[in-house]
Amino acid sequence: MTEHIFQDIVNAQDLTIGYRKKKGYITIAEHLNIHIYKGEMVCLLGPNGCGKSTLIRTLAGMQQPLQGSVFIEGVDINNQTITDLAKKMSVVLTDKIETVNMTVFDIVSLGRFPYTNWLGKIEHTDNIIIHQSIERVGLQGFADRTIDTLSDGEKQRVMIARALAQNTPFIMLDEPTAHLDLPNRIEIMKLLKELARSTYKSILLSTHELDLALQVADRIWLMQRNKPIACGTPEDLVLQGDFEQAFKKQSFDFDITNGLFKIVYTFKHSVSMSGNKIYAFWTKRALHRHGFAICDQQEHIPHIEIHNKQWILHTQQTTTICKSIFELLIALNSTYYKQI
Repeated sequence: MTEHIFQDIVNAQDLTIGYRKKKGYITIAEHLNIHIYKGEMVCLLGPNGCGKSTLIRTLAGMQQPLQGSVFIEGVDINNQTITDLAKKMSVVLTDKIETVNMTVFDIVSLGRFPYTNWLGKIEHTDNIIIHQSIERVGLQGFADRTIDTLSDGEKQRVMIARALAQNTPFIMLDEPTAHLDLPNRIEIMKLLKELARSTYKSILLSTHELDLALQVADRIWLMQRNKPIACGTPEDLVLQGDFEQAFKKQSFDFDITNGLFKIVYTFKHSVSMSGNKIYAFWTKRALHRHGFAICDQQEHIPHIEIHNKQWILHTQQTTTICKSIFELLIALNSTYYKQI
């Protein structure tokens, strides 16, 4: 990838996005100078209402910019026909697939529309590309399955296969994991990352998957209301404080030491703890959730000793052996509140 990564595929120059109204303009973001390079995956992040969808629509040519231009492979998208643009860019939207009778092959074959004649006839070469696209997304043997027999994760893979069959240098996806459970969200993000690497296609996706974006994106475009867009590697945006600032809320914090978002709890009591590190980590999570802060060992506060998969709770009056975190919580609540 290193030989390709600094080759511009998408280049937006002095871009201002927003809406035209009868009495003027509503500007969402302005003076955007952003690039996507060959073979990289870029995640577009930002709080709701910051303009992510508007930017996606503008880059896709679905909405005119208020100012500036968008170039794909050096050509202004406004100077291209619909068919020519369809050979440069493929778009996967959030909408669920409602069709019932179409097969996986039928849907993926729609990606070949820029290359077929007006009858939409599939030639031998198209057929090969369609089957290759289905295989690339891990759906070998699914070509004849109807779309209504697939899981949500498999349906999303079909839509990605259709974009691959369109054979464009640039693929754009709007919330591709919006309707998926956690395992499928991870699988789809990982698949897109692998496709960017293996096909050298440039992939831009808008997402709310903050933790996953930090792990898989080559670069992040971070949008905030009334602020310039921040562009850089996930690590640069974290170290510069952009990430924490964009998603700062009273109810949770971004932990810069591990790249995770953590709910902010109110602590009413304190305990100390020692022993197995893995067990201590998960015990700490449960204790925080129940309002217990973890402190250094002191005589007047309870101490939890984790040993041989047991939690030994030492107080000034008693010692209680617990066989699970649940039992430990009961014992602690009994100590402080004299009730379960």
